[in-house]
Amino acid sequence: CPGTTYRHAYEAHHKNYYEFLKQRYTNCNIVDGNLEINFLVKRQDGYQEDEEAGFDLGFLKDIKEVTGYVMIQYNEIFHLNLSSLLLIRGQQLCNCFVVSVSSFVNNCSLFIPVIIMAHLSFSNCPEISRGDVMIYNNGALRFVDTVNWVDVLSDGSSRVFMSRNNAICELGCHPSCECHPSCADLTGQPYCWGPGPEMCHRLTKVHCECDNRCEPNSTVRCCSKECAAGCSGSSRKCLACKNFYNDGVCEENCPVQHIYDSPQYKTLENPKHKYAYGSTCVKPCPNHLLMDKQACVKHCAANSMIVGDSCVECGSDGQKPCLVEGVAVNASSFIGCQVVDGNLMFDDFTWNGDVYLNLCHKLFLSHVSEEWKYLESVEEVTGFVRMHFRTSNYESLSFLKNLKTIRGVFLDELGHSLGIAATNFTSLGLDSLTAIKYGNVKISRNKKMCYVQSINWSAILKSPDDQRVIIGNNNNNCESEGKLCHPECSDDGCWGPGDHQCISCRNFKFQNKCVLSCQSIPLAYASSNTTCSLCHEQCLDTCDGPGAENCTTCRFVRDRDTCTTSCPKTKYTDKNNHCQNCHKNCGEYGCTGPLNNIGANACNSCDLVSFEKVGDSLNATSCMPITKMCATGLYRTILIDYPSNHSLHRKQGCKPCHPECLACWDYGTSTSYCHPCKHFKEEDKCVSSSIKRKNVEDYDERSCLPCHTSCLTCYGPDPHQCYTCKHYIVYHDYQNKELGFNCSENCPANLPHKLARDVNGMKITECVEDDYASKTGRILAIVLPICILTVIAIVAISLGVVAYKKSKAKTKIAMAAVNLLNGIEDMPLNPSGLRPNMSRLNIISESELRLGEKIGQGAFGSVFKGVWTPSKKNVRVYVAIKILHETWSNTDVRQPDYLSEVEIMCNVKNEYCVQILAVCLASKTMIVTQLMPYGCMLDFIRDNQNNLGSKVLLNWARQIASGMAYLEEVRIVHRDLAARNVLVQNDNHVRITDFGLSKLLDAGTNIYYSKGGKIPIKWLALESLRHKKFTHSSDVWSFGVTLWEMFTFGDSPYENVKSENMVEVLEKGDRLAQPTICTIDVYMVMIKCWLVDADSRPTFSSLVETFSHMAEDPTRFLFI
Repeated sequence: CPGTTYRHAYEAHHKNYYEFLKQRYTNCNIVDGNLEINFLVKRQDGYQEDEEAGFDLGFLKDIKEVTGYVMIQYNEIFHLNLSSLLLIRGQQLCNCFVVSVSSFVNNCSLFIPVIIMAHLSFSNCPEISRGDVMIYNNGALRFVDTVNWVDVLSDGSSRVFMSRNNAICELGCHPSCECHPSCADLTGQPYCWGPGPEMCHRLTKVHCECDNRCEPNSTVRCCSKECAAGCSGSSRKCLACKNFYNDGVCEENCPVQHIYDSPQYKTLENPKHKYAYGSTCVKPCPNHLLMDKQACVKHCAANSMIVGDSCVECGSDGQKPCLVEGVAVNASSFIGCQVVDGNLMFDDFTWNGDVYLNLCHKLFLSHVSEEWKYLESVEEVTGFVRMHFRTSNYESLSFLKNLKTIRGVFLDELGHSLGIAATNFTSLGLDSLTAIKYGNVKISRNKKMCYVQSINWSAILKSPDDQRVIIGNNNNNCESEGKLCHPECSDDGCWGPGDHQCISCRNFKFQNKCVLSCQSIPLAYASSNTTCSLCHEQCLDTCDGPGAENCTTCRFVRDRDTCTTSCPKTKYTDKNNHCQNCHKNCGEYGCTGPLNNIGANACNSCDLVSFEKVGDSLNATSCMPITKMCATGLYRTILIDYPSNHSLHRKQGCKPCHPECLACWDYGTSTSYCHPCKHFKEEDKCVSSSIKRKNVEDYDERSCLPCHTSCLTCYGPDPHQCYTCKHYIVYHDYQNKELGFNCSENCPANLPHKLARDVNGMKITECVEDDYASKTGRILAIVLPICILTVIAIVAISLGVVAYKKSKAKTKIAMAAVNLLNGIEDMPLNPSGLRPNMSRLNIISESELRLGEKIGQGAFGSVFKGVWTPSKKNVRVYVAIKILHETWSNTDVRQPDYLSEVEIMCNVKNEYCVQILAVCLASKTMIVTQLMPYGCMLDFIRDNQNNLGSKVLLNWARQIASGMAYLEEVRIVHRDLAARNVLVQNDNHVRITDFGLSKLLDAGTNIYYSKGGKIPIKWLALESLRHKKFTHSSDVWSFGVTLWEMFTFGDSPYENVKSENMVEVLEKGDRLAQPTICTIDVYMVMIKCWLVDADSRPTFSSLVETFSHMAEDPTRFLFI
């Protein structure tokens, strides 16, 4: 139980004071503070005791320990029953000065002046830990000189002051002034606290040879160092604890909050943790104290703040208390203060000042209401609240209307935590007060006070067993004056008039008011059986809960079940003000409606938009996922024609191909990016029909092919399929010309004669029989001389040419002779039999290129998207640009390897291989190639696994085999075939790329031996790993690994095998496992590619046939 700090003050109403002591100390074992019994004298106040008995203080009999001091002064008591007292700790000391003695004692732990008791009866008090002892002016008090105070006082610096005691013995007025003989110590000297053997003072220190105390009257039976006041029994149990009690055991410290778990190397919560409360370990702390790490405290530390009942470091979600120090604090110091760490005391000098304390009222609260409002923010007072003044400005404590808690860690002199006396208040007005955690309540002598009689204090007092309420001398005319609680207040009463001052509500509480029902309040709902709460701000009218999802009608829009101010970016508002999902292809750009398009009621933008041509303009038709491939007849491009503020600026689009293209990857009729043609292919362009009539239209290949050499125009490759003849017409049946004809360079023997005619404006020459000779004799007579003259002219010209050539030959022979005379020899000839390499290489300037985003990294440099604008041509081509690393561009170390790749790509002209378009030899060397919109196959199959079917994969396998067959035909060994080096043009077309490791084989050889450098180990054939030997057959092995990557949708081959162990693994016969989608037919093709004997592996030509056959019935060979 808590002690008091009256010091030399006293309570004028002795009956109340006695009842207060009795209530506080009944059944109390430890007084946390000071035990003060002061000025307990009989007065004419209606409370009389028996003259012989005086005041009965038997309720003190259970007190074993006082942590502070013991003060017993000016009392009319005959018996003080402190027989159980073992220890006075002296943690607080009192100032004891007495005019009648020559010494001033400022640090007393035991102070007993002017009492009428016969003896102290401290029969079990063997120790005072700290402080002095002063006992004086007690004429009837015997046996104070028979106590061995040296044994009692633990602190060697403590002093004892005795004066004017024991007069009754000195005058010989009392027969019993000596100790009982049994009270003698080991030396035979008796010590006692009173008469009789039960009052013996048993010594525990003076004769003890231990470092601590011993058992009573023992020299060697030592007590534990944690014991205070000695010990007893065979187990030497401590009578009291020097430091802390913990479940009956004396310990140096209370169990700590965290313990170290050495096996786990970590700190754990200690389940036995307790807080230090005085000299006791408790859990939790008493509810009026604060928990601060290891202790129960009244104040939080300087760097801490109060959160609930705990002290936490500043910066947490709590309130830094306003510390009240001294008796006077300027009102402005409470501005914004929520927790007052101290007491709030209002006395008359708060306004009027105190001339004795030199206090001017201007320093404190004035009568101006604005200054009172400084207190309106206060929500908690850690100490007590006392009002003792008369002012007419306020009728209640409404300036403390937000006060919720009075903690009571400090109490006034009479143990009150709330004291209201001698005021003009008509009500308390403490609207928000819900808890008085400790201390008594006294409300008295308030002549105008009403409503307090209605208050059910048990709902507010949090330690009811230790708290009491005193209400008296207040207004008795409240009912007649109509000063009653509001009808909506419950039986718990109220703080004042109105529905906002109820302690609790009879029906419902809304904010700070009591109401009949929640339905009567706009935008409110019943959040519990007793409480109404406001609906969410997004609600328009009613609701059934606190959230935006509980609104009956939304103020703005509803997104699914939740009301919100506006729809998310990826949704639009429909006609019912509901948020609906945009089309999934709108992505993060949002929309204004459900349509899968760009514009009104559709997407704001999208990553990939499809266009259609309407007249001369392009209209956006739909948005598509970025991973989706453009439909046949459309090509993917970057939309750079839009202004920078347009929603489609630099997005990707699928635009229609040229009308002459069925499919393409850029706009135009060039077969470089238009394939296949819609109508016909003529040279390197797609055309609607044959421009040169001498060509034939092949409707299967949609290409214009040469006619027979005898035809001028035709409809097929044979001489009987001519429309017109270049030389002579030979009819199958001259009499029936509708049976057709052949074109011939000469007339046959059976039709030796030639007949020239004009048919429909066209001159033709027919081969005819002999009958036509006589008919044409006259014509021959004219034509023959002309022909003869023509022949003569031709012969003459021919003779001139021959003579000129002979002359040139003679000159050459002469020069050869001169060279021989001068020692110059011709180099010996060694013809290879190979055709000249007439591949063309475009060298362009850097100004023709514009770089875009980076799309890859190669062995020699980085790859970017870009645009090539050939000079003097009104065309833009979207390309891939490979830039040599700067460290290599400025040296010649890697230039040969880099240019070797250029040379090889110049030799590659195949629809399944990426082709070089140009080279720029600026400060940064750049290779310009075709742009493959969908990147490498490895990434594509990983990202689009769910969209790839059997036919697509088998078609890709056929195309890769076809491209490799072409490379074999032009004598190129790739050496780095893998899924990462196959690019996707669209879902129907792939191309082989990255010729950085490729080699062009010399004539007469089919093998290349590597001299070093990085190689893709897990894709290489066994002979390549062993001997660095590369052939077309080793490319077949790599093709098998590439198939495995495709059919596993991008798994890594031999993922768990280290590169240095690959030879050993392959020599043991280990191969990649059968992919789950592959039938045994497909897997056996892959196994054949991995045979150790290179000559036994299939050729790329045979692989083309194999996969062409499988692609005709795809689901039979790949099961997806």
